[in-house]
Amino acid sequence: MKTPKDNSEVERFHETLKCEWLYECNLTMDCNEFNRDITDWLVAYNLCRLHQTLDYFTPMEYIQNELESSDKVLPMWSTSTTN
Repeated sequence: MKTPKDNSEVERFHETLKCEWLYECNLTMDCNEFNRDITDWLVAYNLCRLHQTLDYFTPMEYIQNELESSDKVLPMWSTSTTN
């Protein structure tokens, strides 16, 4: 059951994925080819494609602009799975 009000960002992403990738006949049953193609699309989506909700910046440009305009720098903590 689709309920876009519950998770609108994910629903919008799925709609974009269908319209810009799936409906353009990019689906293949070859797993390696599928993974390569969807990865290429995701990289373009996140690094090259302008997003209306981000004032027509790419996500990376938007993040960079936000970091430059912010006075706060978040602390960086190393990660470890051992004690």
